[in-house]
Amino acid sequence: MSTKALVDSDGSFGAFCGALRRRNCLMSLGAVILTLFIFVTLLLFFSIESSTERRFAFHGLGEEDSFCHHPLWGDARQRVDELKRIRDSVRQELSEAADKLAEANLELEAVTREIPNKKLELQNIERQIEEARRVQKEIDDRHNVRVFLPSEPLWPLERNQSLQKSSIEGELLLDSAFDFGRCSITTGFRFYLYDSHSENALHKELSSHPNRVPEANKACILVALVEGADSPMNLEHWNVPEANKACLLVALVEGADSPTNLEHWNGEGQNHLLIDLGTSHADWQKAMVIGSSPLWHRSAFRDSAFLGVPEFDEVEDWKRYQPLLPHRRKNLLAYKGSSLLQTLEGLRKSAENSVDTVDFSPEANLNNSVFSLVHPAEDSQFHRLLYDSLLAGSVPVVLDSEVKLPFDDLLDWNLFSVRVSKWRLPELHYVLRSIPLADILEMRRMGRVFLEEYLGNARALSRTIISATRSRIGIPSDALSRTIISAVRSRIGIPSDGRPVDLGRPMFNESFLAPQIAQEKKPTFEEEELGPVEAPSDSQKFLHNFTSFSMYSYKLWNQYTHFVHHTQPYLLDTPVMPSESEFYPETNAGMRPIKPGSGEEFVKAVGGNRPKEQFTIVMLTYNRDAVLSASLERLRNLSYLNKVIVVWNNVDREAPRAWPRIHVPIEFVRAETNSLNNRFIPYEQIHTEAVLSMDDDIDLKQHEIILAFRVWRERRDQIVGFPARHHARFGDSMFYNSNHTCQYSMILTGAAFIHHSFLGAYTHHMPAAIRAKVDELKNCEDIAMNFLASHITRKPPVKTTSKWTLRCPTCTESLSNDESHFLERHDCIRFFTDVYGYNPLLFTQFRADSVLFKTRVPQNCQKCFKYV
Repeated sequence: MSTKALVDSDGSFGAFCGALRRRNCLMSLGAVILTLFIFVTLLLFFSIESSTERRFAFHGLGEEDSFCHHPLWGDARQRVDELKRIRDSVRQELSEAADKLAEANLELEAVTREIPNKKLELQNIERQIEEARRVQKEIDDRHNVRVFLPSEPLWPLERNQSLQKSSIEGELLLDSAFDFGRCSITTGFRFYLYDSHSENALHKELSSHPNRVPEANKACILVALVEGADSPMNLEHWNVPEANKACLLVALVEGADSPTNLEHWNGEGQNHLLIDLGTSHADWQKAMVIGSSPLWHRSAFRDSAFLGVPEFDEVEDWKRYQPLLPHRRKNLLAYKGSSLLQTLEGLRKSAENSVDTVDFSPEANLNNSVFSLVHPAEDSQFHRLLYDSLLAGSVPVVLDSEVKLPFDDLLDWNLFSVRVSKWRLPELHYVLRSIPLADILEMRRMGRVFLEEYLGNARALSRTIISATRSRIGIPSDALSRTIISAVRSRIGIPSDGRPVDLGRPMFNESFLAPQIAQEKKPTFEEEELGPVEAPSDSQKFLHNFTSFSMYSYKLWNQYTHFVHHTQPYLLDTPVMPSESEFYPETNAGMRPIKPGSGEEFVKAVGGNRPKEQFTIVMLTYNRDAVLSASLERLRNLSYLNKVIVVWNNVDREAPRAWPRIHVPIEFVRAETNSLNNRFIPYEQIHTEAVLSMDDDIDLKQHEIILAFRVWRERRDQIVGFPARHHARFGDSMFYNSNHTCQYSMILTGAAFIHHSFLGAYTHHMPAAIRAKVDELKNCEDIAMNFLASHITRKPPVKTTSKWTLRCPTCTESLSNDESHFLERHDCIRFFTDVYGYNPLLFTQFRADSVLFKTRVPQNCQKCFKYV
């Protein structure tokens, strides 16, 4: 816990003690005043009585007139009047003292009521002190030292002949044929692209690649597209002084071009990547080559793919692909070619005997076939036929078990194709008929995913070429360079890349924090203890930069395809350590185990199977200042909260300068445009894996938020939230449905926990047509996020608590109150299905509540939560 927090808490406790001392002083003062005035009154009364008696005795009692008009009697009247005045004054002061005593009693009652809260604050302070001690111990632990990149680039050692391995039977090895001395991790992965005189789609996409730098003398990689009669030595910046230090030199060669004529070929072509568009040259020496002819041996230096891909159309590209459903295809198998027609006659007869139809001809319609036969004997047409099969939504059947498929060291072609030996051709009909429908649909779905992400257009293919090369030599992508070694890049003169950096614009000049504090309302306290209120603690970023090339490589390339081309600050799905790890000093760094017991011990630590972590709230707002202010106030002292980011979506109005201050920073981000997509931008200000997306009018109780956070920690790759919705089919169309149901497929993101990586996928990888639809309708961003998450993970969302609707009774306006709101959401369901080619939403009948919810526990035990 910070010193400031201790001072604030200690000051609050001191104020409580001062209030007690003031009450005692007021009571003592009233008693003293009362005693003093009673004493003075009695003293004056007895003094006057004694004086009067003496004077009466001196003049005699019989002389009545003399007595009445005696000067001493007049003096006595004055004394009586004075006494009356004193009496009235004493009465007034006694009344005031009584009022002050009543006020003191009221203050005493208020202070007495505060005693439990102050005890709770004291317990929190003690817990925070203990938390600070544990954090200090973890920082001092020599097993928990964070490693950071050095301030200067580290270049690998010069090539040592004794460390080199010779080629195995003529096959090139990375350690022997690639010079790692030119590729330092600390400088990042950068390349320079030479100008091209042709309108090549690959060149166009490489020009916009985020790893490209515009100045040749500051490049880490040199890229050139050479076609026809072009000579690479004629390029404007070919003779760059730093070319001999380039990590990789890329050239496109065609026709009679010879790579040995490249100026920096240096005899063997080390660290060259050649894209062969069709050349007669065959001696590539030590260069990496990507061509279009089939290969039968596997090597990091040789690859092949269909290179005649079309340009990428950001808005219309999805229309090129076939939908997954309905699965109405006339033919079981198609073959588009001529070399195997005679050989396939036996297969045709077998299909006809089973009432299956096939289409074997040079003009076969692949769009109408479930499977399509592809044979490497077609040579130059092999990869084109493979590409056409995937584009038609047909499952490729590769009639060769040894041929190398595009990037098959990274891509698992078994997920979306069938490979059989040519000797199995007579049995092929039986093999294909044995594949169940669910497997066929999944292979077709994965075929479209791989085509869209890796092979289907010039952007996808160019990024796959760069990412595959980067993965093979083990250099993280530009996300690492931008976030961790920006200072190093600045020193060596590498400018920032062109990829959009998700830096939110500050709302108040150069500050994200409101310059003034709004009048603080009387603090409210939760009815139950929910956990320690800790100082902000960020999630550690980029912990898997290099394991992503090994243990996570398969999952990233074949499941989480959106996360391949840029190193992710947080991975979506990482393993947990054994549960006993929290008990050993070598492995318990960051762990917060729950001691044995019931709810009383449960609330003291976050527990679970992972180290402690916090969450960030991202709240979208437009024009409801009072509602927003109340929502921010309700977050005061919320456990495990790291910070609050308010996205100010009203671009036509400045935000007020006074806002509430709570125990964590509240940062205001100025939106560029009024868009609901702003909710899911992965702002650089977000420093946690867990993100709670909230509307400004959502009234969630703190115990509901904490329960959902604890559930999300165990279901990190799913959306976890509160209001659930589902899709249903009526007649021939799909509809959005908000009625109560026993199964659901969506969680409204106005109140939902989402993993940070989903934000990047939504903003940078989800089809742009979907974001455009959200902007057009000013609706459906929550449906879009549910589609995306289910598409990536093939898992449904998770609902917590019994909340079905979240209403704002004080809100005078809301987008959901528009009559067209539900009609637009019906349209979104249908349009998003068209874009993805299928509806990725999955139904679930599961709801998460706390373990002891509705469980009778002994009186000496406490539930995990009182109400959920």
